[in-house]
Amino acid sequence: MRIFLLFAVLLGVAAALMLVRRRKLAKRREAQIRAARARARKPAVPFVSASLRGVTTQEPSRAAHASGTSDQAA
Repeated sequence: MRIFLLFAVLLGVAAALMLVRRRKLAKRREAQIRAARARARKPAVPFVSASLRGVTTQEPSRAAHASGTSDQAA
């Protein structure tokens, strides 16, 4: 009779440990999902305007417009 009682106690402890581990894994997965969603929402590189980076667009020279030798006129 004692062996069955011991077996039942050990089985109960094993089941409790399994439940605790599953809860920990579930919380960890939820945290990973939340972190992944947060990473997906914000861009990896912060936006910096072209003027702050020093990139400027070059405007066509005024001489080309004045003489009328543009690609559209040809």
